[in-house]
Amino acid sequence: MPAATLSRRQFKGFRTADYPAPAGHRKLAFDGSWNLTGIEPTIFPVPSAVVHGRRAGAGEPASAMPTMGEVWSGRLPDHRRPWADAARAITVQEGAASVVEDAPGSPYEARFRNGATIYPRVLLFVERASAGPLGVPVGVRRVRSARSALDKPPWKHLQSLEEAVEERFILPIHLGSTITPYRALDPVEAVIPWIGDRLLDDDDPVLDDIPGLAAWWTRAVSLWELHRSERSTL
Repeated sequence: MPAATLSRRQFKGFRTADYPAPAGHRKLAFDGSWNLTGIEPTIFPVPSAVVHGRRAGAGEPASAMPTMGEVWSGRLPDHRRPWADAARAITVQEGAASVVEDAPGSPYEARFRNGATIYPRVLLFVERASAGPLGVPVGVRRVRSARSALDKPPWKHLQSLEEAVEERFILPIHLGSTITPYRALDPVEAVIPWIGDRLLDDDDPVLDDIPGLAAWWTRAVSLWELHRSERSTL
C-alpha cells in the first residue's frame, strides 16, 4: 500500500476498518503495519507500507488500524538480494505513524470546490464537429460526443451523439486534468440543459422552444435509461 495509508487524511476512512455500503456492511480487524519509507533505494515507485488485517467475524467489532507499528530502515545495494542478505542491512523498530488529522489545508482551498458530477462523458462532454456545407444558424454549434480512453463499458461501446445545439447550453467545464500548478488549461465543454435556475428534464415543455438541445437531450436520456445501473440517476 502507499505509505500515505498509515497517516494521511484521504485514507482516514480506510483506517477505521468499518465500511458501510448498500451491498453490505464490511468490517476489518487491522494488525500492526510496516512502514517501509526508510528503505533505500525505494522498493516501489511511491513510498510504501505493508498493512496487515483480516475480515472481522460475525458480530465482531471493527478494529481500526493501530498507529503503532514497525518502522523499517536501511540501505540495500540493490533489490535483487535474498532475504537472508537483505535482513542484515535492515533495522526494524517500533514507531508511531504521525497521523494527519487537523493539519491546516492549502491556502488556496477556499478557491476550489467539487462541482457537479458530469457523467457519462459520451452523453454530455462534446467537441466541435463540422457544420457541413450549409452551415448552422447563428447561436448554434454542431457538436459530437467527446471520447476518452477513460470511458468504461457500456458507455465506451455506444455510438457518438452528434447534433446542432444552441451555444448557450454548451458550457465550459474544468476537470482535474485541466488544472495544473499555477495555471488553468483550456476547459473542456459539455452540453448542460441549464436555464439559469434549474436543470431541464427531457419532458420539460421549455424544450419545445430549444430544438437543438431537445434533440440532444432526448437521445441522451434515452440512452441513459437503457444502459444505466439501477441505482444511478442522470
